[in-house]
Amino acid sequence: MAFTTRTVTHAFSNADTTPASGSVTFNLTKRMTNGGTTILPTEVVGSLNASGQLSVVLTCNSDTGTTPTDAQWRVTLRILGAATEQYFITVQPGSGNLDLGTLLPEAPQVD
Repeated sequence: MAFTTRTVTHAFSNADTTPASGSVTFNLTKRMTNGGTTILPTEVVGSLNASGQLSVVLTCNSDTGTTPTDAQWRVTLRILGAATEQYFITVQPGSGNLDLGTLLPEAPQVD
């Protein structure tokens, strides 16, 4: 089997409901290999557009045949006016977009 990808999306708003600005950085915690392909733990940065929307394509870290099985995406939210938050996610294979909001933890780690 080979790696698959998903488009991760989400809308960010300020407390006054105006669109937020900033970026979301995704880093793999370790390299992943599937078949003859290895994905290195480099940064993938998604900037919020003028409407506060995020859209970034990520490699799924739980495809069948992917090793190691414990690689995670570290997510760092850098939203203007808010504390930096960081947490870890698994990008499951599947069809359609994946809303980052469904993966947000209840208690993020704040820097």
